Formats: sequence, structure tokens, C-alpha cells
Amino acid sequence: MKDFLERTKLMTELVAVLMIVLGILLLVNPGEAVLLVCRLSGVILGITGLVLLLMSLNNRQGVERGNGLDIFLTVLGIILLALGLFIVFRPGVVVGFAGVLFAVVLFVHGIGDLREMITLKQMGYSRWWVSLLCAAVTFLMGLVVLLLPFDSAALMMRIAGIFLVLDGISELYLALRVVSLKKRYNTDRMIEGHAREIDDEHR
Repeated sequence: MKDFLERTKLMTELVAVLMIVLGILLLVNPGEAVLLVCRLSGVILGITGLVLLLMSLNNRQGVERGNGLDIFLTVLGIILLALGLFIVFRPGVVVGFAGVLFAVVLFVHGIGDLREMITLKQMGYSRWWVSLLCAAVTFLMGLVVLLLPFDSAALMMRIAGIFLVLDGISELYLALRVVSLKKRYNTDRMIEGHAREIDDEHR
């Protein structure tokens, strides 16, 4: 479990950092290095898909029981991993749809924030609503990039860059909170288990 948490934490942090880097690239030079930006988006989607798959594997019971959310995340993880690999190796295909691609990245991370919100709520974290708020804002940013008409492609890229930086920062924060709380939650459960064993021995 500890190894799983560490792997998931590292990959989530990597995704967050890549999103911040991608956002900065769009802010600094929106008209250039389009292929690099698309490749980075593909890497982000691929790693996100891998994280979702790892989460599903770690929670196989939910999938086996037909839990709708876990099944959805498993399928989404496979799709994102495949899509990410495709974009990494064929970035030229999606250059003309860069705005849609950035919106997809934001939507996917909005879904991830919702999943983290559920996890935080299950662990009794009183501020689980922060994750819900992050999810709502992320979805809203995705809609803005996708639907709002911009005067120029450069302006759209810069707006997307700002949103990606903000989403990367929030993703980094939420990832750190979730892993920290999971460790504390597991420790508390172990202590409770040992306490029960001691009580049983004294009876």
C-alpha cells in the first residue's frame, strides 16, 4: 500500500509540474513550439490515464462489485493512456485542435478532483469541499477554453496557459493532501486493529 501511494503521489506530482510547465510555455510563447506543447499535453494525458488505472487496480473490489465510478475511471484511464501515447507520437495531427486538447486536459483533471473529493470525504476530512470547488473551477476553465470565442489563437493559448498553471498548482496541493490523509487514515486503522487484538487477548 505504501509503495502504491508513493508511486501515485510521484506520478500525480509529475503531472501537476508538467501542467505548470505547459502553462508557462503557452504564456511565454503561445505561437511557437506548438508540437512540443501538444506532446506535453499527450504526456500529461498518458500519465493521468496510468494513475487512474493504478487507482483502479488498487481498488479492484470496487470494479469487481460493479461500482460505476471505479469502472468509469478504469475505462477512462485506458482511453487517456492510449490517447496520450497517440498524441506524443503524432502531435501534428492535433495541432489544429490545440484548444480542444487543453480543454480535455482540464476536464480530465476536474474528474480527478472529484475522485479525490470522494476519497477525502470517505476519510472524514472536514475540508473535502475544497476539492469539489477545485473540480468545479477546473470544469469551468475547460468550458471557457472550449466555448468562448477568442480574438486570436495567441490569446486563447495564453488564457489556456493561465488555467493550466492554476490547475497544476491545485492538483499539486490536492495530491499532497490526499496522500498525507491516506497515510494517517491507514495508521489510525492499524492502531485500532492492534488495540482490538490486545483487548481480545485480555478477555
